[in-house]
Amino acid sequence: MESSTHILIVDDDREIRTLLQQFLEKHGFPKISAAGDGREAREILEREDISLIILDIMLPGEDGFSIAQSIREKSTIPIIIISALTKLDDRVFGLNAGADDYLTKPFDTDELLARIHAILRRSNGVIVSGEQEFRFGDITLSMPERVIIRKDQRKIPLSGSEFKLLSYFLDHPNQPLSRKMLTVGLNGGVDFVSERTIDVQISRLRNRLGDSGGNIIRTLRNEGYILASSVIPSHS
Repeated sequence: MESSTHILIVDDDREIRTLLQQFLEKHGFPKISAAGDGREAREILEREDISLIILDIMLPGEDGFSIAQSIREKSTIPIIIISALTKLDDRVFGLNAGADDYLTKPFDTDELLARIHAILRRSNGVIVSGEQEFRFGDITLSMPERVIIRKDQRKIPLSGSEFKLLSYFLDHPNQPLSRKMLTVGLNGGVDFVSERTIDVQISRLRNRLGDSGGNIIRTLRNEGYILASSVIPSHS
């Protein structure tokens, strides 16, 4: 997987870009591109098939939050934000902007590597039987496209983390899932995502599903969440 993975690093600090590139190449990721701002990043995205983006927030010109939002509007490329902004509000804003993960500076490179592997596993994962589509309620998940199709036939693309989260729920329909179970299940057995992050991701997924009332993914008081629907696989 690593040999075909193309990572884009977006950071205005040349030294950080160089160190990250050298570190990732050393750990089996030979295809690395780097950009110092949003303009350079978009130029690379237009001509290259990028697998994952490592994105700083404080950039010259357009900031990383805005870049993440614009990328997410038309792409499900996984995004890891790395930032010196450490407040919870900044982390929540970054996740709501479309990032799949948020790591504060200074960070441990081994932890970054673990998160990259976890996100790549999520974005390349498939659920239970490998069917092409899964129907639950009035919604269909199309596996090849990684989009949900609502009752009105509107197609909504999912980010890597949204796809993985929904897949996990579809693997466990009508089963109570604690936040602890979700954090571990979504990160390959590594528990480094906060419960608050899970709540934000659930909120984003409900928005994609048009489930503002929490009728599909229900909140269980003092327990966690449950997908309150049967799941029907099909090849159609």
